[in-house]
Amino acid sequence: MEELDDEPGGRVDNESDRPFSCNPTVEELYNYIDGYLDDSQRAEFRSHLQRCNGCDDVYHFEVGLRSFIGSRVRQVMPPDARRRIMDSLENLF
Repeated sequence: MEELDDEPGGRVDNESDRPFSCNPTVEELYNYIDGYLDDSQRAEFRSHLQRCNGCDDVYHFEVGLRSFIGSRVRQVMPPDARRRIMDSLENLF
């Protein structure tokens, strides 16, 4: 997960000042967080986040939410569950 500088310089809140619509940006947010964008797309997305408070807020919320959920949902699989899953998979093939 990539962190951005929180420096507010040059950022806008007014949608008319944004270089492109935020809807596609929000749709790409998960791809950006998960590292699925190529270098050019990442640079464009990062540039948008540095200029757009709304999208940057959504980015930081999603990163924080994932971190929170990940820290709370760590359950160990019972040893017999792994064996049952592997047995079921072997029976399929």
